[in-house]
Amino acid sequence: VSGIVNRGCHNPPCGTGALDGGHERSTNFKKVLDTMFAGSPPVVSGSITSSHLGNPSSPSIFSPDLASQTTGDKWYPDYNGNWAEGKCINVYPAPSGRPHYDSQSECCAKAYGGQASGACIGLIEETPSSTGPGFIAAASITSPPTRKPVSPSSEAGLILNSDKFIAMDETLQAVKDDIDSKLFLYETPSFQWVPSTVYKYADFRESLYVMATEGVAGKKFYIGEDVTNGHVYGLVNIAAFLAQSMKETIKYDACDENSWDLVGGKYPLSNACGQLGQSYQD
Repeated sequence: VSGIVNRGCHNPPCGTGALDGGHERSTNFKKVLDTMFAGSPPVVSGSITSSHLGNPSSPSIFSPDLASQTTGDKWYPDYNGNWAEGKCINVYPAPSGRPHYDSQSECCAKAYGGQASGACIGLIEETPSSTGPGFIAAASITSPPTRKPVSPSSEAGLILNSDKFIAMDETLQAVKDDIDSKLFLYETPSFQWVPSTVYKYADFRESLYVMATEGVAGKKFYIGEDVTNGHVYGLVNIAAFLAQSMKETIKYDACDENSWDLVGGKYPLSNACGQLGQSYQD
């Protein structure tokens, strides 16, 4: 990834020197893909139609076969990787090893007691008593920021309504908590990995929206091909981009690539980017 992004070199070793942090970038790339696809990337074959997108009763390439799932009268914790976002659900068949409770409130009290965010108990009153197959009763829905309306027939509208963009967005939305809690992490001076204070999924999603529809200097972010399951190519492109970002900026909680240029044996003030109140000199 670094060879292509930084040096325009598609076939290392590159003429400008050894690839910096190659193993780390490769590990990051695999980590992002595993987070997106849970270790089982969809095959770029078969069919995907708009009738499957956004329809929880239809199977899709980015979710389990919901037609084989039902809702039950027992509740269990979803064991979200980010405990603050954990919820109780009643979708069956359930994963093995989960405790089961008679009600959603009991599950929240015993599995997520003391949860300061209130993510679990906050959904109890909003949950219908019964729903169709595949309904995840405790799923939270975050309203996207208000955007300027675009015409469906405009260039941006065609991109946003394309199968590849919708499927790509659905895939990312399904793992948004994991992206924040497993990928957007920085290393503290005590060698602990904690969520970044600068990089957040919500901001990344908005930036992706802008870069996919507007771009910069006539260049737009590549989101895939107009073929069956073509959004997978776009997700791999995102994985490469994030793998690079995790190595160069996110792991330092920095707002841009760190500048290691020395002047007189010291790092000059000109190295500091100054965004978000940060300064490299500190």
